[in-house]
Amino acid sequence: MDLETYAANIDGEYIQVLKLIDNLYKYATPQMPLKNILDYLGTNYSFIGLALYRKSSYTYTLVKSTGLLDYENSTEVVQSIYDCLDNEQTGIVYPHADMQPFKDFYFKFSEAKKFYDYVGSNPPKTQNIAVRQSKAPPPPNHIKVNAPKFKKITIGDVIKAKQHEGAISPNDYQRITMLYDYFTPHQAGCLIAGLHPAFDGSDDDLELALGVIEGGVKKERLTLDNDGQLNSDDLKSFLRSKGWVMTGFNDNLASDTSSLNKENSFYQKRVAELEKQVAGAEAEIVKLKNELKERPTAIDEDLKDVPHQSYRTVDRIMYAMAKISELSNTGPYSQNNPSLNASIATILQNDGLTLEYQAIGKWLTRVKNVQPMK
Repeated sequence: MDLETYAANIDGEYIQVLKLIDNLYKYATPQMPLKNILDYLGTNYSFIGLALYRKSSYTYTLVKSTGLLDYENSTEVVQSIYDCLDNEQTGIVYPHADMQPFKDFYFKFSEAKKFYDYVGSNPPKTQNIAVRQSKAPPPPNHIKVNAPKFKKITIGDVIKAKQHEGAISPNDYQRITMLYDYFTPHQAGCLIAGLHPAFDGSDDDLELALGVIEGGVKKERLTLDNDGQLNSDDLKSFLRSKGWVMTGFNDNLASDTSSLNKENSFYQKRVAELEKQVAGAEAEIVKLKNELKERPTAIDEDLKDVPHQSYRTVDRIMYAMAKISELSNTGPYSQNNPSLNASIATILQNDGLTLEYQAIGKWLTRVKNVQPMK
């Protein structure tokens, strides 16, 4: 087997996520926009448990959840592609900028081809589909002590969650955690997922929550302090902007930052930010003014080895020499013969002491300004 055949065989084992979704329309019965098809798959089946790979050159690397990447599992990638589609789209526009972040993600074709069957005329029964079980440890470490049987999150669940109105009621762990003044990213993720803030197991909700927090930090909507923690007020407003509202945590935030109410925390924070910017600008102005005072003029640079008290003496000596030369100094910067500037430049150049006419002109201007005593 030659290298080309070997590489082709490897590529044949995988299918690009974008291509898989693009092909769904062809296999669907009846055919409908891709967004509707994905909604159907997310509601009745699941992308969870489908291994996600990233291609680099000829290598396909399994994507693992680290909390540091934008997309760390199949559900996140499919959901993000879903969000980029319009309601009428029946195919993927590959060159579109929205699709570029997903072009290197792949599934194993042997595992992903089942989705073609799911959208066909005779899809398999849902109960025959193998579902990956959560690796989260049992209570009391896991918050879902009194919750119903753990339900996997699907594309349909996420879409329905976006349509949810009203604040979330906190559980026991969240009631305590929401009192924190500062959160580590992990604690913030546990708050969203409804877990103990020191939870150290594997949980699907926590993985999704950490992705939200990481995205906020990357977009600079959340700021980590020197201790790597998030300010509670910042976290409250950030989660509220995402539509995640919890009773007693961020359901009654003041949103009018233009109000003059001094008790408004948003107003106070904004004022503090502006005052800091003004102080920085004022300090920069003072610094520039001091630099301007200390910056020597071009003439000072030319005379840096000549004591200041000798300037008048040098001016008068040069005035006398200019008169002796009987050359014109009406135009100190003139390079036309028989100007004094042109003659001086020529003499210096012939003697290997080249000097630019601008520098000569500056001195001859001083000479021109010497006023003889009457």
